[in-house]
Amino acid sequence: MSEDSTTISTLEYGCSGGALQVHILRTWTPQIRSYETWFLAVDKHGDTIQILGQKKDQGHIKSILTISNCYTISDYACAEPDEYQNWIGKEINISVVNASSICRIPDTRITPTTSFHFIFKSQIPDYVKQAPGVFVKSRELKTKNKEPYTLLILTTESDKEIPIGLWKECTNVLENFDRNLIEATPAPTVLAVTNAKIMTVEDTTDSITANLSENTVEKLNSITSEKAIQQHGHTHRKTLPPFIQD
Repeated sequence: MSEDSTTISTLEYGCSGGALQVHILRTWTPQIRSYETWFLAVDKHGDTIQILGQKKDQGHIKSILTISNCYTISDYACAEPDEYQNWIGKEINISVVNASSICRIPDTRITPTTSFHFIFKSQIPDYVKQAPGVFVKSRELKTKNKEPYTLLILTTESDKEIPIGLWKECTNVLENFDRNLIEATPAPTVLAVTNAKIMTVEDTTDSITANLSENTVEKLNSITSEKAIQQHGHTHRKTLPPFIQD
């Protein structure tokens, strides 16, 4: 790569689009914004940025940029993504139009082919735009309402598990979830789940609630309910006498 090319770290909102040499890592089209096509790119320093082609420019960028190839991009705009567009936490993104210059360049060993940002489970907020981790396993399950979903188990760099449920709206779209590719890739496989909603599930595995009849309680504790209340007082109705000692 050219030493005098622009780097991602030097880009600012509103700056002119200098020659930027990047490696294309992935692409996606949001389901709720089908008029947008995004690309994730990384430069020689390992910094990443989102590249946007939308509306009348969408077809142009899709016809040129290809995953796993390197390009020099110039004559673009540096814009601020809104909360629904900012997938990687950058303050700016690149907007490519028909007038932009995109030239493919030979792959080099200088350009990274991957980019990851690992986080601890405690750092995940209620709503995350990206949750990366090492793939452990997947299971096909159903909710109480018989709705099918896929459960992914990922681990962070501290070996803490992150269970992630994927609905059929995600798993049925090959661009969003390629099960065969994930399972066929030699371990370790790192996945990044984007746009995830965090839910808290109450753990009740350490206790069991049992409903017993009055006769059963009397036999277990060798005392009637009336006598138990008399001995322990009416303010301790949930305090049981000692269990029978064999």
